Order: sequence, then structure tokens, then C-alpha cells
Amino acid sequence: MSGQEAEIQDRRFKHKELWFLIGCTLAAALIRAYLLRRTNEYYADSFMRALQSFEWSRQPVWITCAYWVPGATYLGGIFNWLVGNPLYAVRILSLVAGTLSVPCFYLAVRAVFGIFAACLSAVLLTCLPLHCGLSASSLSEGTYVFFLLTAVLLTINSATICKDLTTRRQPLSDRIGFLSCILTLMALTMIRNESWLLIPCFVVYYLAKSGNIARALFLSGALVTFPLYWLVSCQLQCGMAFLSFNGCRAPYCKDIGPLAGLAKVIGMLCLYLGPVTLILALSGAVMRIYALATRPRSSKASDRVCEQALWFSLASICFLVDLFMAWKLGPMFAERYLLPLMILLLPLPALALDKYLQFSSLAAGVRERKQLTYQILGILFVVNSTLLTFMALKPLILVTTERFTDLESLANWLKESGNVSRPILMTSMANRHDLLPLICHENSSNFLVCKDFFTSQENLQKRLAKTVPELFVTDVGDGADLSYLLRAVEFALAKEPLYKNGKILVYRIIPGSLKLKSPIETSLSVWGPANPAAPALDRHK
Repeated sequence: MSGQEAEIQDRRFKHKELWFLIGCTLAAALIRAYLLRRTNEYYADSFMRALQSFEWSRQPVWITCAYWVPGATYLGGIFNWLVGNPLYAVRILSLVAGTLSVPCFYLAVRAVFGIFAACLSAVLLTCLPLHCGLSASSLSEGTYVFFLLTAVLLTINSATICKDLTTRRQPLSDRIGFLSCILTLMALTMIRNESWLLIPCFVVYYLAKSGNIARALFLSGALVTFPLYWLVSCQLQCGMAFLSFNGCRAPYCKDIGPLAGLAKVIGMLCLYLGPVTLILALSGAVMRIYALATRPRSSKASDRVCEQALWFSLASICFLVDLFMAWKLGPMFAERYLLPLMILLLPLPALALDKYLQFSSLAAGVRERKQLTYQILGILFVVNSTLLTFMALKPLILVTTERFTDLESLANWLKESGNVSRPILMTSMANRHDLLPLICHENSSNFLVCKDFFTSQENLQKRLAKTVPELFVTDVGDGADLSYLLRAVEFALAKEPLYKNGKILVYRIIPGSLKLKSPIETSLSVWGPANPAAPALDRHK
């Protein structure tokens, strides 16, 4: 084949690759947009994320101490400015991040494992129900995964360009690439605390790949800036440096031991990823790690050794984090915590299939077109086996088609009766306490929530001393919240409710009847006090 024919064939291949990537991205966008349009959220954390972002958009401040690191709140607040509807603003952010994760994932996997693994990974991520559900929710895992994949891609590109420089003078593209890498990684450290454990992987990779010690040191200094600032700030303002890591010490968490935690993680991976895909992923990982360990130093495959070491180190740390959380959280360990690990496992089945094709007698000496046919069949086999597993998972993961008509009716009554502008004390409303302020977002600051084992009694009394509520909203099933509230304050209610709909009751608080009791230390003091710099963001803590 002449050089001109090879160039034409290469152009055709790149053209097909581009259309494949566009097709996967469009399919991902349509699936996630459909879920966003047809479903609602039901996780308490989803409503809380959405409400915190909305309140920040109304009063932008630099958050210095809180249970969650503030990156997702900032991004959600920006989308609240753009969208204007707090019920959908953060969900649209997740949709955009989830859709863009597909091309970023493809390019990152292509740079690490090759085009076969990239094609399989892009197809799997496009229809991965756990990722689709998180891309239609207000939870931060979908956005976190997008920044993680983008950080991997930009770090690989920056380190590769830096390595290939032959002159001391750095071109503009190299500087822009390195700056983009730093900014993306810094944003990653501000979205979720788990990313702090990944910092050494990126720094070591950059040093090993580029050989530039000065840049590696600068990168490490930039990446530890926010974690150190956040720990010091939490210690000074909240008296607890590791406030964000104290969720595993909550009273409702149960230590089940490391072996039970391992069984829980593997069981969830089999359930949500599929046993066939998981077995192929583990087989591919073992094959590739063995091949890297026994490879000759002169092998051409050594060009991707650093990239694959980075990938496996990231997956290993994500697995250890999930194992620790499953161990400490027990029944409270949710499938959404496994999303980063699942996505890092998606390219690995292709390694096992590719190795099988090389060992197979059918693959020995066959034409390139026939080899491509085998690869396409392998992709279809893995995708179908994974989808068959997910078809049994109903209802939809992390989103639901159910509408909370009781709270919607209550919100309409509050607006029509004019009571929405009055200070309202409410219980957790069956863990949906943040949905009502979201629906009544014009007056969201009028709602004061008391939730058992979640609201500091001292903080609650401070708020009640500042703003005296006129209405009390509760759910019949919130008896624990009511009992907890009455240990901090006492008040008298009107005999007949102003509003009643199913389990929801609204009472008028008799003026002058509310009295504060002696503060009782809450059993959940590990959550820490409210953020003095942003009191609206910590109404629930």
C-alpha cells in the first residue's frame, strides 16, 4: 500500500470514528434528557444538593466550612442563574456533565488502552443505567466523574506534549494544556473529598511520563492547596478538620467489618454492572497487569505503561475507598458511591476479549476486516449481557416516575392562602424536607426544618430565637422528629389543622407559646455547627 493510499484510509477511519463518537454522544444526551423529562428525584441528598445550590445562587458567598466541599454547590448555583428553576437547574448540570462524559471517556480510554477498548467503553457508558440515573439527578457523582475523566485526559495530553518537547522554549499549546490540567484537577478536589486521595496518582504519573520535576512539584503544590485550606478552615471555624469525613461515624451507620464490606461491594458490582462484564473486567485487568510486569523493556507497548499504571492506580484507590465506606456505612452504603469504580472498570472487558482474539486460532492470520468483525461481536456480547442485567432492575435507579402530589398540593395551598410568606417550622416530611422549599423557592428562606439525628438542637434554638415560626407542618410518620423537637422547645398548636391532606398536617402555632428549653447535646454532634459564613446553606445541619 502506497503512502497516499494509507493516508486516504486513515482519513476514512478517522471520519468513521468521529461519526461513531457523535452518535454515542447524541444517544447519551437523548437517554438522559428523556429521564430528566419523565422522572423525578426521591433521594433526600438530591433535594438538599439542589436547595443548597439555589440558596447559594441567591446569596453567593465563599463557603469556608460545611459537611460537603463547595465545588458542586458553586456549579449548581451558576446553573441556577442560567436556568432559573431550582427543581431542574442542578439536574441539567448533571445532564450536561453526564453527556460530555461519553466523549471524554472515549478519548481517555483510547489514549490508555486503544480504540477497541474505547469503542466498548463509550457504548457501555452511553447506556449504563446507574450513570444515566445520576445524570438526571441533583447528586454530585455524575459531575465528579466528568471532571475525573477530563482530568485524566488533560493530564495525559499535557504530560505527553511536555515529554515530546525538544527545545527549551515551550509552545503556547503546551502552556495552555498544562494550565487546563491544573484547573481541572483543582476543580476535581473541590467537588468530592474522595478526589484528594487521587492526587498522588496524577503527580507521580506526570513526573514519570514527562520527566519534568519542576512541573510535577508545581502540580502537587497546586493540588494540595484547596484540601489544606479546607481542613484548616474547618478546624478553625467548626472545631473539626475532618468534618467532611465524619459521615461514617453517624449513629445510623453500622460497622459490618471488612469481609462483609468486600462482599457488599462485589455484590453491588455484580448487580449493577452484570456478572459477565465484571468477570471479563477482572480477567482483563489480571492479563494486562501480568503483561506489563513481564514485558521486555524494549517493547513498543511501553509507550502506554505510564498511562495504564495511572488507570489501574485510580481504579485501585476507588475500590479501597468503596470498600472502606461499605465497611463503615453498612446498610447506608449506596450504589451511587460505586460509579467512579464502575466507569474505570468498563474498558477492562475489552482487554480480555482482545487477548482472547489474539490467542484464538480464528484470529491467527485473519484479515483486518474479519478481525474487526470479531471485535464488533465482542462489543455486542458484553453490551447485551450488561443490558440484560439492568433490565431486571426496576424501578429506575436513583430516579422515579412517581410524583409527590401531596407536597405539590401543599405548596399550592400555601401559595394560594398566602401562608407561604409566613415563617414555617416543619419536620422531615418523610425525608422530603427540602422538596417543599424548592417548590416554594421564592420564599425558601421561610422554612425551618427539624430532623431527628440531623439538626443540632443548639443550632435549632438559635434559629427559633431569631425567627419565631407561625405555622407547623408535619407528616404523621415523623414522630421521631416531633419528639426530638419537643426536647428543645415547647409550643402550643391550634386544636384544628389549617390544612390536611393524607398524612400531611398544617397547624397554626399559638402566638407567644413557643419557649426554648435548656440545650441538650445532640447525639449527632459529629456533623458540627453551622457555617458562619453562609448560614442559609446549613439550615439542616
